[in-house]
Amino acid sequence: MYREHYSRSLSPSDSPHRPLHFAAHSHHPWPDVTRQAVLDYWDDSARLLDAKWDHVFGAIIPEAQNHVAQWIKHPRPQNIVFGQNTLELVWRAMSSLCEEGRPKKILTTDSEFYSFDRLASRLSETPQWEVVRVPVEPFDTFTIRMLERIQSGSWDVVYLSHVFFNSGFYLSHPETLVRAATANPHTRVFVDAYHCFGALPFEWSQAFERVYYMAGGYKYAQSGEGVCWMTVPLEGILGFEQRPLTTGWLTGWKHLSHASTASKEGVPYGDDAFRYVGATFDPTGLYRLNRVFSWLQSLGLNPQAVHGYVRELQNQWIQLLQSSKHRLWNTARLVVDPIAQTYGHFTTHEADSSEDAARVVAGLKSQGITVDHRGARIRVGFGLYQNNQDVAQLASRLFSNPF
Repeated sequence: MYREHYSRSLSPSDSPHRPLHFAAHSHHPWPDVTRQAVLDYWDDSARLLDAKWDHVFGAIIPEAQNHVAQWIKHPRPQNIVFGQNTLELVWRAMSSLCEEGRPKKILTTDSEFYSFDRLASRLSETPQWEVVRVPVEPFDTFTIRMLERIQSGSWDVVYLSHVFFNSGFYLSHPETLVRAATANPHTRVFVDAYHCFGALPFEWSQAFERVYYMAGGYKYAQSGEGVCWMTVPLEGILGFEQRPLTTGWLTGWKHLSHASTASKEGVPYGDDAFRYVGATFDPTGLYRLNRVFSWLQSLGLNPQAVHGYVRELQNQWIQLLQSSKHRLWNTARLVVDPIAQTYGHFTTHEADSSEDAARVVAGLKSQGITVDHRGARIRVGFGLYQNNQDVAQLASRLFSNPF
């Protein structure tokens, strides 16, 4: 139904040996409309020269804020800030903790994406930071175990994912954990929504008053790299000041005419989300994001519609797995039980080892089939650019494959 909108990324669908891309969870194909977005930015830069930043901050960013807010049902678009990647935004929000001399404590999970996991590991090497990780598996008891840990101590940072990247397990009710974590007004609560945004519908707007919720365009938002966002908690209800230590010149946009960035009251910050903007950046991703979400809106697609379409493809895939005798492509190898547990827009299959998974993925790549793996787990992802024929052909080619 939607495949025709990806004509520059995908080969025609009438070839039985055409390349098959099933890694939407990793690098989603860009729809055709994004090409014009890149040209639009070039044209605006040539036309406006120095005045392009007025256009970016006066029109492009507000439009992007509205698109994101509408998709995640955030009541205050002005409390959404953009950055080049989520790590940049997370560390900016955490950096004000560095002013405090006491030791800091981070509560997270053992299944966070590499960027934050690496940051947390590096911080734990210093005497100022302690990191506690809660195992996500077994999935059935994760919420209970995480809740107990939250309530067992006083945490400076609580960080977890909405959909976990190494399994696809979907935390269907994160608001339970968010409410518990925000009972302490001094706790900074982060939720990584990268595998949820653009894919799964949800609504817990009250949690946005206190949570840093973040994602980006690289995956299901179909907008490419360099366009990530984070919701900023409301001022006045927190037990800490939102004055990031790693602050860039753009937050002082209104103060550029001053001789100095400092004042008697200290370094000034922008209002709402603008306190978290950084320094000079490439706005092209914002143009792409605006084009993508305007295009989705023109097709009448909202989170419910996108999820319904993709879930139909996944259900077809799972039904085919149920009748398969392949040593790897069967339901027994699924990491997340599609009947008993909630999951995102990719299925994860447990290979015999990391080496086995790497060999399978490389072998399939040589045959024009794109999936990926994280350790011993092979991920098969689904998106709007696929149809029932794609799924049937994937199953046919995989089930007859020796890998």
